[in-house]
Amino acid sequence: MGDTTLRGLKKVRMVTERIGHEILWVRKTESTNDLAWREAERGCGDGMMVLAEEQTAGRGRQGRSWFCPPEQGILCSFVLRPGLPSDQASLVTVCGALAVRDVAAALAGVPAVIRWPNDVMLSGRKVAGVLVESRTGTGTGETTFVLGIGLNVSVREEDFPETVRAEATSLERAAGRRIDRLAAARVLIESVDAWYLRLRGGRREEIADAWRAASAVLRRRVEVVAGGVAHRGTVEDIDPIEGIFLRPDRGGIQRYRGELVERLRLLE
Repeated sequence: MGDTTLRGLKKVRMVTERIGHEILWVRKTESTNDLAWREAERGCGDGMMVLAEEQTAGRGRQGRSWFCPPEQGILCSFVLRPGLPSDQASLVTVCGALAVRDVAAALAGVPAVIRWPNDVMLSGRKVAGVLVESRTGTGTGETTFVLGIGLNVSVREEDFPETVRAEATSLERAAGRRIDRLAAARVLIESVDAWYLRLRGGRREEIADAWRAASAVLRRRVEVVAGGVAHRGTVEDIDPIEGIFLRPDRGGIQRYRGELVERLRLLE
């Protein structure tokens, strides 16, 4: 059997301006985000990518874990220096989610939606998650971001833990056919590059509009948990920076910033 890893991604021709010119591939790591931070501290270039076949301590928002069996997904992180302050990290998150949506459309032929703020969904199940972290240099004042993406490509339903089996999916399961991981990784890199260039070019409204168009929660009834308190209502608007605008069953519109929301679920 030939090489089934993504080691050969470095040799794949890609049309990108900033992303993927430096790629660090490893077979196994605790977290690609941690490895990306190590490379950032060593002074790697903007757009450097870390790619692993397996993570033993992958993480998501609110301290949650991320599960994907070895060689069945794309587990990667990108070192980004877009010239943004750390309080605008959510814009980087949006770009990552939109890039994954592009992969699903291109290779699985299935429309993907984004469950605010960072989960990419296919047929009501989570196929990918995005985690962005930021650090600001004490000397330079420049903020570096690490964009982490976990995308399930070929995970079978029975391979998911029972705790998430009813909520998770993969590109292959949604498409009903085999998806080439190397091709998926290439499309992901090119899509991250395209959205990152928009971000660097100041095209924030274009990014926000695309995010709204792909939203799974806009104009829907949801329950938002913030500060340990559940709030129910209809989502009137979402904004990458300002957060979610919720019209509760009683009273005026309330705003909840993304970093303060612990959980969100659809009620219908």
